[in-house]
Amino acid sequence: MMGIKEWDNVKYLVRHGYAIASIDYRFSMEARFPAQIQDCNAALNFIAAHATDYGINPRRFAVAGGSAGGHLALLLGLARTERDFGADPSIKPLAILDFSAPRI
Repeated sequence: MMGIKEWDNVKYLVRHGYAIASIDYRFSMEARFPAQIQDCNAALNFIAAHATDYGINPRRFAVAGGSAGGHLALLLGLARTERDFGADPSIKPLAILDFSAPRI
């Protein structure tokens, strides 16, 4: 329904050579599921398509998120064959970091 994108370790990771992309997605009050994962996949597809422009290795990346973002990170990493989600199965994260995603 809402989100906050504050993470203290971003500067640390950038100083150690990591590239960070913080993506936006529509919240549930604005659009019904699966709009959120479609937005995330659109961002991931864009980043992968333009990785060399940004000096990023498109084969070496991780997805991460906290709370609802953790749930979306899990979907980004594990639902790579879900065409309804806008997933491109050729894009495969090396790691998924789930920081307190909702538990079912």
